[in-house]
Amino acid sequence: MDIYPLIADRLKRDSTVLDEAISVLDRWDAREAGPIGRRQEWRRILLSAKESTQGREALLSLLLDRGEKARRLKDFAPFAGILSREERRKAFLQCTYDH
Repeated sequence: MDIYPLIADRLKRDSTVLDEAISVLDRWDAREAGPIGRRQEWRRILLSAKESTQGREALLSLLLDRGEKARRLKDFAPFAGILSREERRKAFLQCTYDH
């Protein structure tokens, strides 16, 4: 199930997604959850997206990228809670129809 196109769509409509993801990173940092390198990389990406159009475009590109490097980074992405249960359900159902 690829939820990242949905997250990208949400981000295009609602810039608070960035603040929510940064809050997730803050919680992870406080608990030292997960690899510090990926937490730092995500923080850099998200802050860049907040600061400039180029940064936002780079984040959108990453969210839509299906390459190995992007998939590895997205395996530890701070977007928990961004999508509703219904949005996740629709993504899952779409995925099952695509295969």
